[in-house]
Amino acid sequence: MASFKHNGQTVQLNYTYFEAMNTFPGLGLDILGVITDTTPILQIMADDKTMIKVWYHFVKDVEPDFDDALKALKPEEMQAFKEAFWESVVNFSSLPMRETLRQMWEQVKKQLKQPKNLLKNISQDSPEEQE
Repeated sequence: MASFKHNGQTVQLNYTYFEAMNTFPGLGLDILGVITDTTPILQIMADDKTMIKVWYHFVKDVEPDFDDALKALKPEEMQAFKEAFWESVVNFSSLPMRETLRQMWEQVKKQLKQPKNLLKNISQDSPEEQE
């Protein structure tokens, strides 16, 4: 089971289909659609606003006050959470899909390391490009 540390305590990343269907979409993340849409992978990797909400979903029992939890959150902890959360998404998926998901994660990481690819994707999403 995937886990991460917050304030020296280990937080387990376990959740149910109910949470995957109802809780995570309310936080802005659709982990059940990860195979058909790459948006969740990009969100997990690069959308800190969404991932802070997801992160807090797991740490609220350890740190009930959101502001206190956020004040204690360090960038390296968020990165460790993202990696652990992705591993939990992979483990939550059906066995035949797990290797595909691991490969997708690695491909997206490679793409994000190439600024021209990232800038190209951003410019394609801009309103000027859509007109």
